[in-house]
Amino acid sequence: LVQLHGKIARLYEKLFSENLVPYYETLYHHYKKSGSVKKSLYYLKKTIEKDIKQFSNENALSLMDELLKMRISKSERTEYSLKKGELLRHIGRYESALGLYESLLENRGIAGKIKAEIIKNMGQALWAMGKYDDALKKYDDAFLISSSAGDEKHTAEILEKRGMVFYNKGDYKRATEEFREALRHAKGENERTTSILSNLGLVLYRQGEYDKAMAHYLKSLKNAQATENLNDQALFLL
Repeated sequence: LVQLHGKIARLYEKLFSENLVPYYETLYHHYKKSGSVKKSLYYLKKTIEKDIKQFSNENALSLMDELLKMRISKSERTEYSLKKGELLRHIGRYESALGLYESLLENRGIAGKIKAEIIKNMGQALWAMGKYDDALKKYDDAFLISSSAGDEKHTAEILEKRGMVFYNKGDYKRATEEFREALRHAKGENERTTSILSNLGLVLYRQGEYDKAMAHYLKSLKNAQATENLNDQALFLL
């Protein structure tokens, strides 16, 4: 029976070699039953990626749980745990995401950059729950780690997220300060710069500074066009 599953899997690969995407999960199960760990892990990852793209969220979560029970490297475990947390946040299961992040932080050997990423993600979950002060505390902790490590990319991201919290709290002056500081750290990061400029435009608009707001929106659009970012261009033109 074990050999039969292997033969079936190889037959699928041969017959549908031009497009295996619809058969990823079938191939995973057959290779799993055939005892081929390497092949089953490969198709399990492919299935998860496919399900996330197709918004088959519950199936993706279930398969990620299966993957996390397997013997995988420490980096893979961290990668898919973070993916799981992101998906949980995406579908509004914030408490579950926070629980996952808490368990990840219990790992004493976790690298500083990953720790900052986890804490930042906790801030995002709390922000989505409307717990703005708690979110700010997490962002502050993540900021200290990232800025101390000289990680400009993540520092800019965290500052922008802090700006969004202050925006939601109605503190437009502080939000403006955070966005401007984020912009300073985002040099060379075109996608981040586009987002920050757009948020600066939003908060300036809220303060009645319409000309300055439009100037920032136009800078954001110009940056999106330069990087051929169609999503950001479309959002501006809505």
